[in-house]
Amino acid sequence: MNKLSTDIIERLAVQAVKSEVTKPPYFLKAEIPEGDKGVSFDGEIIVFNDSSHTASSFRGSIPVQVKGTQVKSFSDNKRTFSLQLAHFENYYKKNGVIIFVVELRKERSKIFYKQLLPLELSQIIKKCKHKEKKSHSIELRSLKGTDMHRICHAFLKEQLHQPIVLIEDGETLLDEDHQQYVFRSLTFNPSNMDFSELFEHDFFMYALEKNLQIPISVGRFSSLTSSSEMDVIIDGNIQKFNVSSTFNSGTLTITFENVLKMVLDGTELKISNYQFHSLSSQLKVIPLLSSLIEGKKLTLPIGDIQITDFSEKNIRFINEIKEHILFIEDLKEAFLYFSIDPNTNFSETKEGIELNFGLSFLIRASKHGDISNFKKRLSSKNNSCLINLLIGDQTIVCLYHDGKLKNIFSKDQIDIKAILGYNTPDQCDYSIFVQLNDESLTKGTNLDFQAIKESFQEIDPFVNELACSTTTNFCLRCIAAYDKSNRRELLLLAKYILSMHPSIETDDFNYINLLQINKRLNGSLTAEEEDKLITIKSTAPSDILKQFGVSILLESKIEAKRLYSKLDKKNQEIIDSTPIMKLYSDL
Repeated sequence: MNKLSTDIIERLAVQAVKSEVTKPPYFLKAEIPEGDKGVSFDGEIIVFNDSSHTASSFRGSIPVQVKGTQVKSFSDNKRTFSLQLAHFENYYKKNGVIIFVVELRKERSKIFYKQLLPLELSQIIKKCKHKEKKSHSIELRSLKGTDMHRICHAFLKEQLHQPIVLIEDGETLLDEDHQQYVFRSLTFNPSNMDFSELFEHDFFMYALEKNLQIPISVGRFSSLTSSSEMDVIIDGNIQKFNVSSTFNSGTLTITFENVLKMVLDGTELKISNYQFHSLSSQLKVIPLLSSLIEGKKLTLPIGDIQITDFSEKNIRFINEIKEHILFIEDLKEAFLYFSIDPNTNFSETKEGIELNFGLSFLIRASKHGDISNFKKRLSSKNNSCLINLLIGDQTIVCLYHDGKLKNIFSKDQIDIKAILGYNTPDQCDYSIFVQLNDESLTKGTNLDFQAIKESFQEIDPFVNELACSTTTNFCLRCIAAYDKSNRRELLLLAKYILSMHPSIETDDFNYINLLQINKRLNGSLTAEEEDKLITIKSTAPSDILKQFGVSILLESKIEAKRLYSKLDKKNQEIIDSTPIMKLYSDL
């Protein structure tokens, strides 16, 4: 191959571009002089709306730069080309450019192009300056599957959405909670391209704010995920599943009910349990798994699935699924035993018991009474105590009694009474749920509020001073737990228990506690409740603690602050740990 001079290479490159520009539908005109190089630009392509090329049909002009290179063999459909940072900065000032690199081989040529618009140019410039680079390589595409007409019209159409003022200051117009985005590509054409090619094309990302498209970024999708409902025909019957479908180059992953994953890679299909998620999700996919290992045909939108090859690998898979189905059936009984909602989502955490081990432990504990691994951690003196089991990220509240773990909320346990003040004048029966601590109330996933209410119905929580004090502290514990967990049922439980007081309006402190519950539930107090607080304030002028609580509920910020400063250190420490301080801090 004869080596051509630089001048001839550049002339041949320009001629090749001009030749493509003058093809039908004749809406373009090339103004690219041969041999007359400008600063960063070699000319322009004028775009018209029709082939008349009149002033009235003028649509716009696009700056271009043409580079020629002599090659021994043509590149495939992509190639790279390096340019100096100064060129990118000049392209940015001109609101964009189209770069053409023309490969020359003997008497033939192959054209590659790159549409550079302000958003991408801005990112390139920032990246170069951040990394202190003086040049940057861009990826160009061949004209295969497109033509100059489409390339130029797409450039001008997208350029309208990328004024430099929006690129530099547009994000200041965005609301903090904006969620709508628009994605567009200059090069991906779904009408004549395979969908899998999508991941090989750049997309502009715009934030949609009050019908204004604000340029945000440009890049490529690594994968696309969609959530939908899918019909699966199992042995002739249609079953619906919630699925998440993720597609990336050459691989389709379908996840059923967040637990069962099918990965189709070319013609190879892999099936696996993805994660536990919830018992209800596991139960939902059991019919699908059962039919599969029984050799029945499953019909999905991607095609039919059926096990017909009973190789060693498939037999091992079938046995694993059989074991898993038995495990889920046992777990269903364990959830019933411990009153765990089957819709509860479990995830792994560093703090909790590893999920598979923890769920297996629940089965052993409920089915066989086997807690041998756990019992070693308990003191031999603890014949009966409340246990908070952290399995994954969920806390299961249990009762340890006579060497076994029991459901503290079962009917048998509700009927059991705790004893307050044993062998003292104030001895009385009390609800077993007085044992529920802060962690139980805040995080217990299996809390049965109805069971707790029924337990309190069996006793008089205000029968004497000891019971009254215990009840007040339990209700305060419920309110504090609400402030941490936002579980409304805790407030309703505390309100229910306080409503059992035979004369709540004469017990000032408990009435204040009742009103701080109402304040949390409703956001404000009624006029009648405020009048009652004013009465308490006037009848107990020397009781600083009562005055402090009343001033907070009446939202008297300055007065509350003054009263708090009057409390001695001991009383400050006591009240600092109570939930009324949450309302005080909210002031």
